[in-house]
Amino acid sequence: MTLIQPDNSIIVSGEPRKDEIKVEVAANMFPGRVVIQGTNDDDAVIAGAGCIRPMGWLGYENTHKFYRPATSATIYTINDQASLLSGGDFRLLAKLASGEIARKGEFLVVAPAGMLKVASAMTVTIASGTIAVVSDKAQPDELVIGAYGSEGIIVAKADEYVDASLAAADIIVLSLI
Repeated sequence: MTLIQPDNSIIVSGEPRKDEIKVEVAANMFPGRVVIQGTNDDDAVIAGAGCIRPMGWLGYENTHKFYRPATSATIYTINDQASLLSGGDFRLLAKLASGEIARKGEFLVVAPAGMLKVASAMTVTIASGTIAVVSDKAQPDELVIGAYGSEGIIVAKADEYVDASLAAADIIVLSLI
C-alpha cells in the first residue's frame, strides 16, 4: 500500500483524539510537530529533543478556521486555539529533522523543534559483582534500568522511506502517542 502525502492537511488516515490547546510560545509551532504542556494545563509549547512527556501532535484541519494558519506549512501564533491530536493508531504528516534518513518501520523519537529523528538502539550494561552468589535470595526482585533512554520515548513509526540528509522533510508516520 502506497500512502500519499495529504495536500494542506496533516491527517493521513485513522481517527486521532482531538482536543484544543492554547499556543503559549509560537516558536516552531507548525502543524505536525510534537508539543508538550506549557505553563498551564491548556497551554502548549514545542517539544525538544529527549522529550518524555509529549501531549501529542499539533493539528491543522481540526483547528477552528479563525485560528487555523493559511496552510499546513504555516506557523501558529501566540494564543491561537489549536487542535491537539493524540491517542495513537493514526497516520499523520510530520517533519523529519535535517540530517536524518528514516526507513519504513523505523521507530522515531523527538528531535529539536518538535521534529523527529530515528531512535538509536538502546544498550544496557549491568555491572558484575565480586561477591559469589550462592542462592537466589541474593538477587534483587527486579532490575530497574531507568525510565527512558536519553532520547526520550518513541513517539512514532516511519510509514515511508524519507531522506532528510540535506534538509528537514515531510514524512508520513504512524503515531504511537
